[in-house]
Amino acid sequence: MSALDNHDPRRHDRFLMAEVSVAGHDGVHQIRVRNLSAGGMMGEGAVEVDRGSQINIRMPNLGQVAGTVAWTQGSRFGVAFAQDINPTDVYGEGPNDFDDGNPDTAGVSLDRRSETRLH
Repeated sequence: MSALDNHDPRRHDRFLMAEVSVAGHDGVHQIRVRNLSAGGMMGEGAVEVDRGSQINIRMPNLGQVAGTVAWTQGSRFGVAFAQDINPTDVYGEGPNDFDDGNPDTAGVSLDRRSETRLH
């Protein structure tokens, strides 16, 4: 059985950008969201978090989601959401709803790009 056969269809592997704030720390950090599912996600970026950190993630088309850092490894970290989300709300229903080939706008819907474009 190949690795593709083991893929969980409830996990979305498309990349998108989000903003993270860490409880007790100033500032908002841009991260790349990976492996988004209803109960959590993997994030990657230049934000210092520790296991157990309380964070808020602002995702395109969904808004702010609270979570707890479950693990860290280098610039990557896992988050358990406080409440389940619907990944379809973030990514849209169609496979091309958010992919224009530009990594700076990955995961940002066409009607929201002017609000969330990375600088």
